[in-house]
Amino acid sequence: MTNQATTNEKKKPTHIAYVVKDNPNAEKGFFNKIGAGWLHRDGNGISIELFAQPLDGRLVLRTVKEDEARNPDLDS
Repeated sequence: MTNQATTNEKKKPTHIAYVVKDNPNAEKGFFNKIGAGWLHRDGNGISIELFAQPLDGRLVLRTVKEDEARNPDLDS
């Protein structure tokens, strides 16, 4: 039996999940990596696995860049 979690373990994530906290002293906020996302086979959704739960700030999904795809922290 194959479930989404088993499938995700075999594939590299297509997106990285960040919680973004605004920084009033800078143009950009602080981005803290808290998870990863995988596109659904039909392309109409994303499964997200969070390693931390954001208490405030914005949840942002960004596509994985080539250098991030090699980061072992993202493998689940």
